[in-house]
Amino acid sequence: MPESAVVIGVPQGIFVGRGVLSGKSVCLLFLGGGRITRAIPVGGLESVDWARHRAAHAGDSGTWAFERGNLVIRSKTGRKPEEHAILGYQVAPDGVVFMTVLDIHYPRTKKNIEMYAEQWVERSSR
Repeated sequence: MPESAVVIGVPQGIFVGRGVLSGKSVCLLFLGGGRITRAIPVGGLESVDWARHRAAHAGDSGTWAFERGNLVIRSKTGRKPEEHAILGYQVAPDGVVFMTVLDIHYPRTKKNIEMYAEQWVERSSR
């Protein structure tokens, strides 16, 4: 698994956060080749059997890409793609990276950012 970070504007590794409306924990694991999953792979993060994992977690696994400057996440279950505007990255003094995103269906107003933006925090072995 890659070290969790944002490298030249590209997320890699695991980011965690909390859903704004649901309050539930959110985990996004960005893997090479544009792969992404919300489910922690069985057997850990060091060696991911992607075909097996994706078969077991089809709704929570798929692909990601940058399109029109936004982060787009797709699964193969027929759900509409998620599209997030990346509002910014912040790096804490200890090197932890925070990525702030907003669903593109919300206009970029101060109120919407305060209410609906999500902050994903990278988790690494630092």
